[in-house]
Amino acid sequence: TKPSDGEREALESLEQPAGAQPLAGQVAGQPADAAAPGGAAADHGAAEAKAEQEDPGANGDAGMAMLVTHISAAGGAFMWMLLERINHGKASALGAVTGMVAGLGTITPASGFVGPGGGLIIGLSAGVVCYYATGYIKRSLKIDDSLDVFPVHGVGGILGTLLTGVFASNALGVFSGQEDIAIGAQVSIQAIGILSAICYTAVVTYVILKVTDAVVGNRVDEEDEMQGLDLVSHDERGYDL
Repeated sequence: TKPSDGEREALESLEQPAGAQPLAGQVAGQPADAAAPGGAAADHGAAEAKAEQEDPGANGDAGMAMLVTHISAAGGAFMWMLLERINHGKASALGAVTGMVAGLGTITPASGFVGPGGGLIIGLSAGVVCYYATGYIKRSLKIDDSLDVFPVHGVGGILGTLLTGVFASNALGVFSGQEDIAIGAQVSIQAIGILSAICYTAVVTYVILKVTDAVVGNRVDEEDEMQGLDLVSHDERGYDL
């Protein structure tokens, strides 16, 4: 049976103290002991992949790509935890992992072009922008994005692509990158690339969703959703809560 509105409110009151808001990026019931090692593996794998993409050989370019990836991930995690501490009085392990992933996603376009200083600024910026984007999408727009894919990877990717046009420049002192570019002109090129990707993605995603909705449907009914897809679709339970 479906829980009544009163039952739902009672369950929510048990999950959060009175007047408290869920931490941005926090998924109820998701154990931190599973998320933390998963996040560490993601950090290691992303750094290695970016180094390989920059140059298959073990040279300075590959090493720099790996270094700035780790720096950005650390900056994103630090800033996310700091904002949780300021806004909620405490930082969470899941928030740290989400901030780290935001740093990884944001540095991706830039990892082969920026230096350590630029990587740090990009990571810190990712922590701030993706943190507030997550809260806005979850609580203001009420969009069901349980894994924060768009506010972390989408918003972070857009931010990183724009900042690549800034910190790739070799004229920024300690924040310099590796390219001899005009920052204003390069940022314009980056923005055109972002708009092109958004338009292409929107059209292709719309077509895919229409096809899948016609074939299998894009959502289950509310009763199945409340019971949980682990049981409804697979006859097994992921977590005992």
